[in-house]
Amino acid sequence: MKYIEIIGKYFLFIYSMFVNRIKSKILFSRYIDECLEIGIKSLGLIILTSLFVGAVCCYQTNGSMMSILPKHTVALGLKNMIVLELAATLTGIIFAGKNGSLMANEISSMKISEQVDAINAMGLNSRTYLGLPKILASVTMFPLLVIISAFVSLYSGYLLAVYFLNIPGEDFVIGYKALRGNTHLGYMVIKAIVFGFLISSISVFSGFNTEGQGETAIVKSSKHAFHFSCILILAIDYLLTQLLL
Repeated sequence: MKYIEIIGKYFLFIYSMFVNRIKSKILFSRYIDECLEIGIKSLGLIILTSLFVGAVCCYQTNGSMMSILPKHTVALGLKNMIVLELAATLTGIIFAGKNGSLMANEISSMKISEQVDAINAMGLNSRTYLGLPKILASVTMFPLLVIISAFVSLYSGYLLAVYFLNIPGEDFVIGYKALRGNTHLGYMVIKAIVFGFLISSISVFSGFNTEGQGETAIVKSSKHAFHFSCILILAIDYLLTQLLL
């Protein structure tokens, strides 16, 4: 019953952000600020992680397939692994750990210090003012981060294959172009949009529902945001795979 109550509160929370909305000019200004905070400041970590992910996946795929299959199948296996699964899922977990926890931390700190109450006292919907820009920015920027992650991973895999594993670049390009490339890309973007919404909305919800006082309550809110985001990423990943592939 406790989890059913939490789910109900979550959907009511999402609905409440669209009641007594703030002016579009203010919302847009905060949306741009959140896009810069979420997107630009996460770019370095995403690129660094993707470089190693692409290289490791390429090396493992080559070791598993090279002896029995044509050379271009290494690129095909790497592309499917990155585009269908790892780009969105790993980026989602990184995003939840970095940005999701930060969202929950920021809002829970404001609630404990009564800044949220002050925003409400000024006649603004604090959930719309603080939460909605973060969710909209996440839905916008997270798919871009996933696309960048996929590109960097595939390129690092290509460099490793050509310069260290002695696989001709032409064969690697053939593997990248094989099968349903556009369908796979669309699937990856859909997953990224869903993950971006889930991570940000859960983190904001966790921040607004902070209980207690002091740093312990803030840390607890951030931990809950990260844990639930990771669980839902994996669960929704499975559901989307069954529905879209």
